[in-house]
Amino acid sequence: MVAPLRCVRRSHLAKTDVQSHYHPWVQIVFCTRGIIRVAMEHASYTVPPWNAVWIPAGVAHTTAVVDTADLHALYLLADPIPGREQSPMLTALSCFDERVIEVGILLQGLVTALTKEEPAAGDRYDALCRLTLMELLRAPIVAIGITLPSERRLRAFCDAFLQKPSLELSMGALSKHAGASVSTIARLFQSELGTSFVEWRKQVLLAHSLTLATRGLTVTQIAFELGYSNPSAFTFMVTQLVGISPSKFMSLSRSPEEHRE
Repeated sequence: MVAPLRCVRRSHLAKTDVQSHYHPWVQIVFCTRGIIRVAMEHASYTVPPWNAVWIPAGVAHTTAVVDTADLHALYLLADPIPGREQSPMLTALSCFDERVIEVGILLQGLVTALTKEEPAAGDRYDALCRLTLMELLRAPIVAIGITLPSERRLRAFCDAFLQKPSLELSMGALSKHAGASVSTIARLFQSELGTSFVEWRKQVLLAHSLTLATRGLTVTQIAFELGYSNPSAFTFMVTQLVGISPSKFMSLSRSPEEHRE
């Protein structure tokens, strides 16, 4: 019997890298501890615990473990159970594009249960699968993806900034690293990504702030770590981008149990 869902749990040490690969099925990956970075052709997602990266079937991706992580991978298998039609929910989910979703209390519990359950267990496993699919359909999307270019010089520039995002990294130094002039990089940002370096940098800093929050840093400490001269400037940036205060945004890195308190 082929189950429509399969769950795998693994622990990985920090600085573990998984080279580019792809699966013939949808993969949804998240950690309950630690931080991971998943990069696809045109976007990079650095996610703290309880946020899952949705990887469509056939999409090449790399995975880097930033901090030692307990990783959960949920696979949406394309083949239906023999003798049954494929679930309409599974069909709909198979069409989703790449994204980051919030793993709520119920979804986290379902994934944990599926990890421990035998796929051929019968009615119980079927029920867990159906409820998991329902929760995946309604899971909130978290806007922390970073758009990446395909142009070689601009990609080198962006990758260098992503290594340690900070306002202290000058455009001049990064441009030199990429082997291009500042004016060329500025032009490439507009032609490749349709934005400026300054605006793209804000999205990177916003995503990285969640990573720092996971490590226990306060909003003030995060602001200084990202190179802001004062917390107010950081607060303005976060509020401008997501419409909520940094403290509320940082709550995305908290566990489901903490959200419930």
